Amino acid sequence: MAHGGGHHTALLLGNRLRELRTKQDMTQADLAESTGLSDNFIALMERGKTSPSLQTLENLANALNVQIADLFAFNSKTPTKINKSERAIQHLLRKHTPSQIKTLLQIQKLIEKLK
Repeated sequence: MAHGGGHHTALLLGNRLRELRTKQDMTQADLAESTGLSDNFIALMERGKTSPSLQTLENLANALNVQIADLFAFNSKTPTKINKSERAIQHLLRKHTPSQIKTLLQIQKLIEKLK
């Protein structure tokens, strides 16, 4: 790929990241926290000034609740929509151990019984 083509792809990817992030009411700081990246790195990617590694693409896709391929759907007019509660649950799932998640599910079942 020519150098100019790579820069163009970085710009398209940056625009797509911004589109997916803002459609989910996430700030750059929210996305940075969810991925373990810095706010500055998110900003650089969104401006097409740097390109993410494959691992970073995977982390971004997970944080945005999309497939990696969706990050490259540059002409997509129907980005994934996820509400804040679902995003909070996904964040909890990523940061807790399987044992902790099992305990959270048991608590949820007890709450359901109380209703």
